[in-house]
Amino acid sequence: MEKKVLIVENEEGWSIFDAGSGDRVAEGFADLEESLMFCEDLHYRPPYMGESGKFFEDLNGEPLYLAKEKKSGGLELEYSDGTPFFDFELCPACKGPALGRPEAGHNCYYCPECDRDIDCVPPAEYIGEAD
Repeated sequence: MEKKVLIVENEEGWSIFDAGSGDRVAEGFADLEESLMFCEDLHYRPPYMGESGKFFEDLNGEPLYLAKEKKSGGLELEYSDGTPFFDFELCPACKGPALGRPEAGHNCYYCPECDRDIDCVPPAEYIGEAD
């Protein structure tokens, strides 16, 4: 099983931390790409990164990891402890995580990367009666 890690930029460069314990695994990387190569060499799993080059996070800033890719092109994501993360869609504009916002309406998703609501359907009481 791969170790899930976090990659963080700080004053000394880039560091890698164990996602479960918070212990520092490695430090002093010059850039993100060098950190990712180190993770790949040691089979560490950083949070899933979208096409924009940003790691996926939920609305609370918790990192999300790839559980598996679906044949349909979708993704299954999970938290560092293995808890599945279900309430998301891939944003059609930026391919980032559009996260569920039930308070905004039925099936409404918000993409924090491009600041847009996606696939929002108003609640039935807002739509009215059908003719």
